Amino acid sequence: MRLLYLLLLLFLPLTVSAQARLNLSFEPDANVHQPLLLWVSRHNGVAPRENQVLRVDTVTKAASGRGSLLLDVSRFDEPVGGAFYTSIAPVDSMRGQTVTISASMRTEGFTGKAFLYAHAQTDNSGENLASNDNFNSPAPPANSGWQRVQIQLPVPTAATNLLFGLRFQGQGKVWLDEVRVEWGNGQRYHDQLLPGTEPLVQSVAARRANWDFELPRPLLPDSRYLAQPDSVTPAHHGGHSLHLRPAAGSRAPYAYLGQVPVDTALRGKTLVVQGYVRGATAPAASFYYALLNEDNRTATRRGARSQLQELPLPSATASSTEWRAFSVSIPITWNQYFTQLALGVHLGNTGELWIDDLHLLINGKPYAPPADPAAVALPTAAELAWLRQAALPLRTVAADGGDVKDLTAFGALAGKAQIIALGEVTYGSREVAQLRHRLTRYLVEQKGVRALALETDMGACLALNNYLQTGQGNPRQLLGQLGTYNSVETLALVQWLRAYNERATTKVQVWGLECQRPAEALTWLRQLLPQRAPVPQAQLEQLASQLRELPTAGIRLNPFTMPGTTEPRLLAVRNTIREVRQGFDERNRLRAGAELPLADAAIQRQLLQQLEQYTTLQTLDPDLVPAYRGASLAENIYWCRTQQPSGKLLVLAHNTVVAATGTAGQLLRATYGPEYVTLGTAFATGSFRTDDGQGGKLTVTPAAAAVPGSYEYYFQTAKLPLSYLDLRTPALMPGTQWLYQNLLLRDVGHSLAPVSFFHHDLRREFDALLFIPATTPLQTIR
Repeated sequence: MRLLYLLLLLFLPLTVSAQARLNLSFEPDANVHQPLLLWVSRHNGVAPRENQVLRVDTVTKAASGRGSLLLDVSRFDEPVGGAFYTSIAPVDSMRGQTVTISASMRTEGFTGKAFLYAHAQTDNSGENLASNDNFNSPAPPANSGWQRVQIQLPVPTAATNLLFGLRFQGQGKVWLDEVRVEWGNGQRYHDQLLPGTEPLVQSVAARRANWDFELPRPLLPDSRYLAQPDSVTPAHHGGHSLHLRPAAGSRAPYAYLGQVPVDTALRGKTLVVQGYVRGATAPAASFYYALLNEDNRTATRRGARSQLQELPLPSATASSTEWRAFSVSIPITWNQYFTQLALGVHLGNTGELWIDDLHLLINGKPYAPPADPAAVALPTAAELAWLRQAALPLRTVAADGGDVKDLTAFGALAGKAQIIALGEVTYGSREVAQLRHRLTRYLVEQKGVRALALETDMGACLALNNYLQTGQGNPRQLLGQLGTYNSVETLALVQWLRAYNERATTKVQVWGLECQRPAEALTWLRQLLPQRAPVPQAQLEQLASQLRELPTAGIRLNPFTMPGTTEPRLLAVRNTIREVRQGFDERNRLRAGAELPLADAAIQRQLLQQLEQYTTLQTLDPDLVPAYRGASLAENIYWCRTQQPSGKLLVLAHNTVVAATGTAGQLLRATYGPEYVTLGTAFATGSFRTDDGQGGKLTVTPAAAAVPGSYEYYFQTAKLPLSYLDLRTPALMPGTQWLYQNLLLRDVGHSLAPVSFFHHDLRREFDALLFIPATTPLQTIR
């Protein structure tokens, strides 16, 4: 299955399109993983960030396909209101007809109004010619499965735009799927690719101006036509022209040429596009354009397209070898909503064409477009100079026992902390693991760290901890039970810790931060019981049987939308855990001194606590799982800290776990204040080890290149070596403006994902950052 997935990723560019679609079925991979690209949202009331309210849901079973739209306003104290909508240009057969707009809808714990609405509009500032927007529509059921809902609207002949969507006011959850627009005798709008939307699905690099076609042209993933620079056929000017040719079997495709950013110098005026064409242009070949809106102010790009317009090209019925001049005039609206203009050629049924030497004119003079609205600022000389001065070089990633003067700044940060949290950008980087070893050794030897907390299973970690204390066990086999920590690099750290404990007065402990495999926890609970304890042993057997059923039980509870709702199987597990805990506590207290030391009794209680957390995670609404897991990790880190009060605690986990803006990090920062310090890691290039997150086959994954607009791009452009960067002290000035922006940061989990970079606020997330220029994969213990 994993091989099939990798093959799909390999061939993905051949199956996607260079144009966007409305995505009326809300499939997650549409529009280059921008499923809501051509939808607009508006909120009022206590509206939070859009991605907290609206998103494509692939967990809940959709009405059809993989995804559905989820409106989630279940976690807010007050009702949230707003609208979510898109639009189409009515075709001739739709005008003068009554259209039916329908969708599949389901609800969960929803109180309030949620209904479809629509407007037939003109180009005159969105003037409504006809509307169906009735807030007195019946409220949907609080809880319902997928049901079809619909409205109708007459579309006047003068309508140029049909806007439709979902309006809402309330609390709870509403899903939408399979939106349809139908009219007449079975006619239906097909969710088609939309010419003129090409810039919305392209990268900034692919959108660079190239009107003479002399620059290399990114290959557009559109199977309907070929657009290739041609250096063989004589160009009109320079060495290249653009050769456009329909693919075999393709009828009249729209071939994209480029995009023009729009600014105030162009609004309300006429843009003249002049150029040269070669080849047959009759019948039906034309020049097309569309105005676009693009909003990149948030992490989720949004866009919209005006009605597509076409202008004739000079006629030539034969396959002429002569270059012919053409000129088209495009009126540009005053409307500041539109940010750019998409240009292209409708090939019609003419076969191949060549285009060359395009010029953009306004008032007879060349038009110099503004910067691309999606472009990000490249690092300035001042920013690079500051970064090179502020980033402190580190001698090596290797724990070679050598000079540690380069760690002085890191030591100062960790000096007064109770908890030092060291993040990792991916679970599979050899250099990150090596640097983790070096920093751990430094913190243990010089900064009083006496406990490690790993983002892995507690039961398996207890066996590893026993090895560190007593030397009993095989560290290679023990690490084989620790998932992502199964590596030669972690083995070297474990062996050093064991050697340190052999000579230390206060030994280093190691704990696991969660219950990933209940069987391991239950095994340790049995070991902490005397052999002659039939009642608690029987209770543990009962608990083991109940826990085995939970992952496939299909229980998904949400205390916000369904307060007080319970499930018998869940109640049974919780009752058993409570009985086991009560029995253990009574036994330990009544037989004090005869059985368990207090330290072992604390471990016993912590294992039961983690089993309870595991139970909730297996039965919780998937939307609530990340927040609950983060809160549980924070609770467990707090427990780890209490087990070694005389020493510091080092947390080793993913960047997203330790970040001060995440659920766990926020709770720990609120508890410990500046005595909780957190460091992130980043790298620029190389490769790393991935798996399926479930102990599946390990794979070497090449790292995606650092892109403009990412923190890594700054580090790479500055040519930083292995470095430490303090993020607490930089004041806002020309050299640090980039640190005060939410740029992209690499964020890789266990497995390969289509997107590797996400927006982050580096200064708020970490006190310092460790930068590694290049990484290689972890070496698995064989």
